[in-house]
Amino acid sequence: MAESAPGPPHEWLQHLYSAGQWERLDKVALDCLAADPEDSDAHEYRAWALLKMDRLREMEPHVTFLLDRDPENLSTLELAACWHIASTRPRKALPYLQTALELDPEAGRLWFLAASAEAQLGHVKKSQEYSSRARQLDPDNPDIARLHISLGSIEKTDARSALADIWEYERALALDPESDSLLASIADVYLDELEMPERAEEYYRRALQIDPMDKDHQQGLWRAIQKQNIWFRTLRLPVSGIELVANVFRGMMIKPSLIFYFIIGIKFVLCFFVWLALAFVVFAPACWCVEWLVMADIQRAHGMADKLGGWWLRFHQQPFWVRLSVCITLNLALWWGMFYAVGVSPLHGFLFIAGFFALNFIMLAAKIASRRSEVKAQTRKASSPPPLPKMSQPPPLPSMPGQSES
Repeated sequence: MAESAPGPPHEWLQHLYSAGQWERLDKVALDCLAADPEDSDAHEYRAWALLKMDRLREMEPHVTFLLDRDPENLSTLELAACWHIASTRPRKALPYLQTALELDPEAGRLWFLAASAEAQLGHVKKSQEYSSRARQLDPDNPDIARLHISLGSIEKTDARSALADIWEYERALALDPESDSLLASIADVYLDELEMPERAEEYYRRALQIDPMDKDHQQGLWRAIQKQNIWFRTLRLPVSGIELVANVFRGMMIKPSLIFYFIIGIKFVLCFFVWLALAFVVFAPACWCVEWLVMADIQRAHGMADKLGGWWLRFHQQPFWVRLSVCITLNLALWWGMFYAVGVSPLHGFLFIAGFFALNFIMLAAKIASRRSEVKAQTRKASSPPPLPKMSQPPPLPSMPGQSES
């Protein structure tokens, strides 16, 4: 074998799996399969390695082989369920989980996977029920705790609930300080619920120190950095609006009764979509240019720009001010073209864009200030001592020295 193993091949596979060295595990498992294509352990370990590396399409032959070999093996059933859940095929995962739970109904991990599958399907009540069962069976598992807390906070949007969620996450994190998923969940709450991107950035960086290859953590860190710049957040409003629409439709799938609120407020909904279309036309090109510049620098730093063609690499080797000037010129040309198309003078058009930007900037700043004020009030309330008990009547004054009581 190419790798220097501390013992027999299967012990080496177990060692690499326990150490989380997925690329090396993949290589060693491939070496084992080259020597023996019927090696069940090598098939299983390689499948887990591919799952951890998000190479889901390559898992299929290994999962199929293991299911054909032993369709009632508990580990194989769990692997198949994980594969389908990761591939967003929760309906296909449920039969495997049902069989696995019949074999071992006390496995908290299996109830956790069932809760994850039901959550993907939008079955919130079932998912909450299964996650509660998983928490009872395995209260110290950080992944189970994370899912249970996040499901419990679905319908809560106030700052007090968000702070309570962070407290719950911190309690779970104390059980496993190296859980990158819990650190990222805390960061998500700070970022999306509490308007505290600086704190979110701190937790995302801690999560990335544990798992630097996790794409969700990388994206979360990028969002936290973005949110610290209110000018860029204003440009990104149409993207945030589209994300809001997607979340609303997802919420209506989970809770169909929400559609009645949608119908009642149809005028406000239409106004929102008019604003979204206008913001998209005005802000989106500039937003994409800024994101393009920053992400291109990140890709270049990681040696990924070469894959996108020589012109891309040559352009991003230019000084930043040159690339920024090109993007500004392209945006101005686009806006000028739009003004010409609708018959508006450039002066009036640019004045409109400036006014529209200023209005959205002020509204966004007010929203951020309001949320942060609410968070400070809740934090102050949580840290202040409870009030003294009220008495129905004031106590009698003590008698003065030398004064007889009446």
